[in-house]
Amino acid sequence: METLLDKYIYNKTNSMFVMNGMHLPFLALFAVALGGDPLFIFFLFMKLVPYNYYNCFHHFVDDNDYFYLKHMVRLTDSGHVASMLFYFYPEYLPIAHNVHFIITFSYWGCKVLFNLEEENDDYAEEYKISWIDTYYAFLNHTAPYVIMCYSLYLNPELACSAFDDSTLYYTLMWLYTWFVAIYVPWVYFTGDYLYSVLNPLHSWYFRIFVVAFVHMVAYTSNQVVPGICSIMQ
Repeated sequence: METLLDKYIYNKTNSMFVMNGMHLPFLALFAVALGGDPLFIFFLFMKLVPYNYYNCFHHFVDDNDYFYLKHMVRLTDSGHVASMLFYFYPEYLPIAHNVHFIITFSYWGCKVLFNLEEENDDYAEEYKISWIDTYYAFLNHTAPYVIMCYSLYLNPELACSAFDDSTLYYTLMWLYTWFVAIYVPWVYFTGDYLYSVLNPLHSWYFRIFVVAFVHMVAYTSNQVVPGICSIMQ
């Protein structure tokens, strides 16, 4: 016999609440109330958002057995690693800044210039709450970079001395390592290109232009803070 608890847990409204991650802010606030460090909790919250989403919605995707791992393979997801790297090793703030600069400005730049969309996003529409998805996407591609900027503002000595050829080198290595070690195998095994702008349906020169744009953003990431410092001095 179906219990009252079963009816409560498995009805569509509560399923949508959890599947769209609407419970996560409450868990984060509860963790902070228990004494958790707000910055650490925020970084963890930012990671739990895509983890929750892809683990909940993978039941609706038939042609990708690895869909539940998608929260680990996008360039944005490498930003969670950069955030934790900065949290535990603050001296890596310049690298974390550059990684989040690339994630933020490549995402919004490709949205505006190239009509970037997520690949294979037409599933379980009846369970999605679009404004929640839009809000989390905005937060994930904005807030971490703002935190990096504020952290540099609080440490002007580091901000005005740490960016050099080595930080650019490590930034590019981060980008290339993600592409070769994560993105290429993911596409090979799943056929999911993650980003609409990299789909072969587009011409090769369009995709080359997108790659060139991301490289331009990567180079700029290492120049913007020293440029501000030179103006302020």
